[in-house]
Amino acid sequence: MANTLPRRNLDFKFLETIFRHPLPLQRESSLFLIASVLDVLMTCMLLEDLTGVTGRTIFYESNPVAGYFFHHWHLAGIVYFKFVMVGFIEVIAHIIALKNVAVGRRLLDFGTLIVSVVVIYSMYLLMSHR
Repeated sequence: MANTLPRRNLDFKFLETIFRHPLPLQRESSLFLIASVLDVLMTCMLLEDLTGVTGRTIFYESNPVAGYFFHHWHLAGIVYFKFVMVGFIEVIAHIIALKNVAVGRRLLDFGTLIVSVVVIYSMYLLMSHR
């Protein structure tokens, strides 16, 4: 018995459409991701050397949720936690952008501003205690 189903030619034009046009929040997502990576690096630098010259703890994670991950899984736990939060915020911003691009853009811009302030403050702490 011959196969009676017609053969379908796969049409990949939708992929061409997706990858040819820029994402609506591409710039904002990139800046937020760069600031978040810097935040993770600064957090690792601060928490890596927990004791100073006197042997006392200098830096600690003040966020209780992030502190939980740090105390149970050390630096790897805090890195995973921070990147899950970054992914969550990115997804939320892009879902919001489906309805209103300006609101999604403002959300990522505000997140970038907040994370940048945290990075600058972490740099200040690191420089003032070294």
